[in-house]
Amino acid sequence: MNRILCNTSIWIFILLIGSSAYAQKAYFVDGFHGGVYGHYPQGFTRYIDSTFRSQPDWAICLEIEPATWDAVKEKEPRAYSDFLKLYSGTDRIEYTNPGFAQSYLFNTSGESNIRQFTVGIKEAGKHFPDLRFHTYSVEEPCFTSSLPAILKSLGANYAVLKNPNTCWGGYTAAYGGELVNWVGPDGTKITTVPRYACEELDTDTTWRTAAANASRDYIQACFRAGIRHPAGMTFQDAGWRRGPWPFVEYSPIEFTTWTNYIENISIGTTDDDWHFSQEDVLVSIMWGSQVLQKIARQVKSAENSIIQAEKIASIMKVYFPGYPWPLEKINAAWENLLLSQHHDCWIVPYNLKRGKSWADFVKEWTDITNRNSKQIIEQTADFPPGRTKKDIYFTVFNTLGLPNSGLVTFPLPADASINRIAVINEKGESIPSQIVNTDNPPGEKRLAFNALVPPMGHATYSVQNSLPAEKASGVSAVMLDNGNCRLESDHYRIIIDPSEGGAIRQLFAKKLGNKDFVDSGDERKFNEIRGFFSAEERFISSTEQTARIEILESGPVYAVVALHGSIASTPFTQTITLIQGEARIDFGIRIYWGEDTGIGEPTDKTPGDYYWGNKRPFYNDRYKLL
Repeated sequence: MNRILCNTSIWIFILLIGSSAYAQKAYFVDGFHGGVYGHYPQGFTRYIDSTFRSQPDWAICLEIEPATWDAVKEKEPRAYSDFLKLYSGTDRIEYTNPGFAQSYLFNTSGESNIRQFTVGIKEAGKHFPDLRFHTYSVEEPCFTSSLPAILKSLGANYAVLKNPNTCWGGYTAAYGGELVNWVGPDGTKITTVPRYACEELDTDTTWRTAAANASRDYIQACFRAGIRHPAGMTFQDAGWRRGPWPFVEYSPIEFTTWTNYIENISIGTTDDDWHFSQEDVLVSIMWGSQVLQKIARQVKSAENSIIQAEKIASIMKVYFPGYPWPLEKINAAWENLLLSQHHDCWIVPYNLKRGKSWADFVKEWTDITNRNSKQIIEQTADFPPGRTKKDIYFTVFNTLGLPNSGLVTFPLPADASINRIAVINEKGESIPSQIVNTDNPPGEKRLAFNALVPPMGHATYSVQNSLPAEKASGVSAVMLDNGNCRLESDHYRIIIDPSEGGAIRQLFAKKLGNKDFVDSGDERKFNEIRGFFSAEERFISSTEQTARIEILESGPVYAVVALHGSIASTPFTQTITLIQGEARIDFGIRIYWGEDTGIGEPTDKTPGDYYWGNKRPFYNDRYKLL
């Protein structure tokens, strides 16, 4: 009898310990992600409004594209009005990402990232006059190391580095406990909820961490790690009608917004400084590398064009007060560029929307940006006034903060006497130039010279009918007796071997003590093209076949050689360009694929392993075309 009572008492004691542990409260941040460009079905605003009013213990964060509210206002004015009143009357709704297109940020320029927020906040502010943007939090991995400085400058106080339910697009490194001080590269700190060091990846899926459903094991792991107020998180896609996230496992749980959590629930401050770098954004954009490379080129080109155009317009406005400021063209260029950086353009570029793929829209949007930028720059041709039409002038702009030199080319009139053309700088001096024949359009002759321009300024050059400067020694390209080609400038001497597919045998940097950057003892060749070709089931290299070298230009301003080679019977043409006075070496390549060619790590194509297995060939760069 006594033994039974004793055992019963022990058993009850164990149960009480378990109950006490599970009685500790945890927290969960719910919300919605999407928008008019991504996904936001008609009627969804009314759904959020009515469901929220019926759930007094619910709290939500909004990551909704600001332009969405224009569409809601037009198509559902009553729901729009009711939701705005609801937002203004409660602290249980928080806007955590008013970015214009919810860009990933890690793949675009700093100026683009700033514009994503400033344009988005302005757009959202038209609908939410009392917009509260205190904490940055997102569903997908929209993170970059420069965010602390950007967010702080916009008035935000906090950030969250979790995206537990979209890890298939990437996630952040696991680090720290309840809070960290995210330290940006400029030293700016922002109080941040990290992906905890104990926040493991889900063992059953490739797209979640344990925080997505606030699993019991996850919450207990947080308590064991000393996290007194553990938080889970899921932002639902706009269009999901599940009410408060129904898959939360742990109990008791309290729904909250991120700002309320940080300010009123968490430990509030920390001494843990985390110098979060770009390497801590663990990206996994998994669709075809070809379409992503194409999108990246289009977006980067458009970024460069509008930033350059806007700077040139600023220079013109300072030096020539009569210059008309192209505000409408600049704004339209930026808005279309920001749309081309929409996260869905990168994560699902092949998905169709209104009969077009996201990749198609990127082309349309960046074309508008490039067109506007070109028009902004071209209108500077009318300034300054007073020049006669018979004069040929070049106004060369430098939009960098340092003095810069660069190659300038200009189409010559058909009747120009190429033997009596001189380029004259602002000091009246004739400077070296080069006549270039082009095939596009056929027979056109261009004049090339190196311009030297002050920082954030311009320099004017004229082309006159007079004797040119004496041909100075400069860059050159020559074929050697042994069949190799030598490219040479004031910075480099490069030896190219056609017998090894155009491999570079020597690359001497003259201004670095003639250092040779080619390791002649390495198994791989410098400038070799190589990859694992699936059909042939082996690595194939461009060095296996002889290339033909063609000298396209040979100074004195710049020199270009073309390498005509092949890899796995597919021809390619590579160009290598040296410019006198320029430390950069320009490489360009075009591969003339006749059909889709599989290149990459060999994998099992059975459905079970290929679609659901953890091994993905696009992660292993060693087998790709390098």
